[in-house]
Amino acid sequence: MKVSTVIFDFGGVIAEEGWAKGVRIIAEKCGHEPEGFFELCVQAITDTGFCLGKVDEYGYWEAVKKQVSLPMSITELRNEILPRFVVRPYVIELAEKLGRKYRTAILSDQTHWLDELNERDGFFKSFQHVFNSYHDGNSKQNPAYFTETCNKLNIFPQEAVFIDDNKGNIARALGVGMNAVLYETFEQTADELKKYVEI
Repeated sequence: MKVSTVIFDFGGVIAEEGWAKGVRIIAEKCGHEPEGFFELCVQAITDTGFCLGKVDEYGYWEAVKKQVSLPMSITELRNEILPRFVVRPYVIELAEKLGRKYRTAILSDQTHWLDELNERDGFFKSFQHVFNSYHDGNSKQNPAYFTETCNKLNIFPQEAVFIDDNKGNIARALGVGMNAVLYETFEQTADELKKYVEI
């Protein structure tokens, strides 16, 4: 089945992965082992439902603070994370080029931060559709989110190619019948995309 739609992850694809970098910096500033603290923060996202919009940013960090010492304000915490999401202009250029022949979309588990980052950088306009777990109440941890996204786009999963830097997300996309490319470098990703679309 011919590909009609290219779907991009945000952090780690469209932009540098600010979350992972920022959380590890927070750990170092607060005297915690970075990898263990990172895993704790990831688990807290699931436990609180932060990426599903079940709690706000304050509620999320309060849940983390109940488990570990975190002597930083909400403002200080977010200021270690959001500035590290640096949009990659070459990915935006690719999306805009593809958008002239194909439908393009963002599929992100980025919470309300995605909206704030768009206000700062204005990247939504380079895509035809934006799907955000915080508003949709579902996550890429759930294979059904990929199916639901295809349904909203009125396409079969086989008509989409999904780009993400997370191997688990790639596996779940493949599992529902989508085509998928694991983002490791821009050059490698662009080359693999040529299997599915004209660039």
